[in-house]
Amino acid sequence: MPELIPDLDAQMYPEDDPQWEIAAALRVVDVCALIPRPNLEQFGPVRVVGTNGIQACYARIATRTEGHVDLGWVLVSSPPNEGGGGHDRRIGAARAWMVSDVDNSTPEEIERSSYRYCALQVELPPGGSVALRVDSAKGIDACSVADRAAEIVLREWERHPRQGDSPDTVRTPLTGADPCAVLAELGIGRKGSWSRPERCGFRYRGERIAVGYEYDTGRPPADVPPVPDPSGNGYRSNYPLVTVANRTGYRSESGGQHTYYLPLGAPVDLPSLADPQFPDETWTPTVTIEGSDQEVIAAVGEAVLSLFD
Repeated sequence: MPELIPDLDAQMYPEDDPQWEIAAALRVVDVCALIPRPNLEQFGPVRVVGTNGIQACYARIATRTEGHVDLGWVLVSSPPNEGGGGHDRRIGAARAWMVSDVDNSTPEEIERSSYRYCALQVELPPGGSVALRVDSAKGIDACSVADRAAEIVLREWERHPRQGDSPDTVRTPLTGADPCAVLAELGIGRKGSWSRPERCGFRYRGERIAVGYEYDTGRPPADVPPVPDPSGNGYRSNYPLVTVANRTGYRSESGGQHTYYLPLGAPVDLPSLADPQFPDETWTPTVTIEGSDQEVIAAVGEAVLSLFD
């Protein structure tokens, strides 16, 4: 039986935490539909647009030589961030927070740079927000693009776009999936747990666990050298292979915390994540599970994977 959740956890994350409803509302939205391809064309010729993360979309507009605009937008359950510089603003009736190169660089640094950037986070009516990031060629006002893109998002939001509305969204097992669905499988209630569109945190068998959904390369990073084996018997990989419920993934470790990366199936085509330097790179729908006890992590992994069988 799972241990009782400590009172502190229950106080921090009550069962009626509005974040649960916000996360659930954001998951049903087709994020790429919030800026339809015809609307993107006002910024230039669209080269690539599509899924590049959980509830995230990205558009590459024009080429580097044509005066590019790289625009990304993602749905998050937090309100606009008011830290780390920047300034408060309004987009229509919505509260927003903007940070750009003007806030973090000197005029001389901006003049020497070959590109401009702007980040804008805009509050959405039911809670949560959309975070936009624009990187553009030097002669293009990145914040003007961000403002106009945010106006499109707020207008399309009123149409209540649902998963499947955009032809540019790549459908995978993770599309619209709830990482907190594992709680019922484990016999745990909401009390003391927290929910985000792509992550879920809870305590199980006395261990703090976080389950995440993401698109991963499906293999350990190749550029990290092996570390000395604590036993003194040579070296071991930073990312040893692990098998849970007949699925083989890999594990990372940092400060006594382990993260399991467990694939859900075959790689999927995500053109928006394509890197010209690595044209053969593929992306795999992946469950990540973080914790300190590997037996507990494996037990949670089996429960999560069973949801996709």
